[in-house]
Amino acid sequence: MSFTIASHTFKTKSEASRKAHNILYGYPLGERLVGDDQKFIFALIWRREADTVIDKIGVGIAWISPMLARGGRGRTFCLHRRDGSITDFSYNKSLETKNNASYVKKAARFEVKQQIEWFKQEHFSGKCEVTGEEISIETCHVDHIPPHTFDVLFARFLRSEDLPIDQVEARNVGDFQIGTVFVDRDLAARWYSYHLEHAILRIVSPHANCSIVPKVRGNYSCQNHRNP
Repeated sequence: MSFTIASHTFKTKSEASRKAHNILYGYPLGERLVGDDQKFIFALIWRREADTVIDKIGVGIAWISPMLARGGRGRTFCLHRRDGSITDFSYNKSLETKNNASYVKKAARFEVKQQIEWFKQEHFSGKCEVTGEEISIETCHVDHIPPHTFDVLFARFLRSEDLPIDQVEARNVGDFQIGTVFVDRDLAARWYSYHLEHAILRIVSPHANCSIVPKVRGNYSCQNHRNP
């Protein structure tokens, strides 16, 4: 199914992403976007959730330019507000489907990111717990041991809340911050506590986590939530 952004019609999200990417890298850093390019990026901003749009626009956007992304890796758009303040803007986030399961699960992972980092710091031994190979703390992964994978754990939490995943709202965090969070902060706190109590973790190599360890998926159907 095609969709339109500004005056441009795209068959796929990838086509729209490619156009935004070409605009981002078609200008020198700090140079103002002009004409149709600026209209297209403005239209992308308005694809965000209402509260995120308000946060990004603030008192109003005066102009847009390319800037270096956080850490100097690649580029992102810089929104220059009329009061002189600025904020970053990711076009890929505007092309995401906000209420789909993958977006909500992305937020669920971000909400417990601190727990994952704590576990890594406290339990890193230098070896993968699956293959025994030597690993570094910078590149290792923290794995939810099957069959109690992250998906399964989050699905069980939602069942305990009697809450279908399509009713969970998520949003991007604020200016110059990277991440996705639950809109309902009480739900976020309950999920944080649930994960802390029930997660069974281990430290593995990237290869083991992505290629060897079986990933059991959770059941997020509404019927499953109503009849646990």
